[in-house]
Amino acid sequence: MIHNDKILSMMKFCEPMREHTTFKIGGPADIWAQPKDLESLMQIIGLCRSESMPVVIAGNGSNLLIKDKGIKACVINLNTAYFKSLKVEADSVTAGAGLGLSRLINVFCKEGLSGLESLAGIPATVGGALAMNAGGKAWIGDFIEEVSVMDGELKVRNLDRKELVFRYRGSNLGKYIVLNARFKFRKSNPETVKKQTKRFLDEKIKNQDLAAKSAGCVFKNPNGASAGRLIDLSGFKGKNVGDAFVSEKHTNFIINAQNATCSDVLKLMDKIIVKVKKDHGVRLEPEIKVLG
Repeated sequence: MIHNDKILSMMKFCEPMREHTTFKIGGPADIWAQPKDLESLMQIIGLCRSESMPVVIAGNGSNLLIKDKGIKACVINLNTAYFKSLKVEADSVTAGAGLGLSRLINVFCKEGLSGLESLAGIPATVGGALAMNAGGKAWIGDFIEEVSVMDGELKVRNLDRKELVFRYRGSNLGKYIVLNARFKFRKSNPETVKKQTKRFLDEKIKNQDLAAKSAGCVFKNPNGASAGRLIDLSGFKGKNVGDAFVSEKHTNFIINAQNATCSDVLKLMDKIIVKVKKDHGVRLEPEIKVLG
């Protein structure tokens, strides 16, 4: 049992995870915690360990599918002022892990800093974007100089570029809690950066269901192929299981049309995996994380 009143004030119990993911799907987490600073983050993790409770770090929940029964864990979210810091310097920008990626991109636009334009429209936090190396035309990992993290012993470490490994839809940051990151950039003209950012965002709005309840791309692209195209060729556009529908705009998106369950989404994913394998000899690998 947790008896620390300060820590208890940062926690919610049996918290519906559908309120904290872009899919709007999922049962309750045993504990939802939002630490106010580094000390309280350490205290929360320490208390969970003393109770043998698993800890999960979640940002905006934009890449998560939570099971209908929920999560037997403490889900820690860094959406508090301390972890959403932002510092613009002459040759770099340092952003907290809880800062929304859209906010960071807006600052890049305002200051005329080029590099992140193609990441517009990704509803992630800085920490989540780094962990999965978000991107497409360019990757967020390409613009990192240093990342501050907390390791498994609750020690803060600063990882420089040589210690960081970014790959397609992943990085070596999964074993850490990202605290903040320092970005490099190319100095440009604010209007030029704004126009480029708008161009990328308009393209995504045209071709993706950004306003729908989804977790973005469900499957990773296989080598030399587009997962969305393979899914489309296998006839899944608009197909559904319950309220989980394959998007008409972008067939690598699964949409929660109304009250889809995790079970609906997983069944639809299984159907897609089996049919694409049969039709094209390719086994699709999920990009989204399933928890619970």
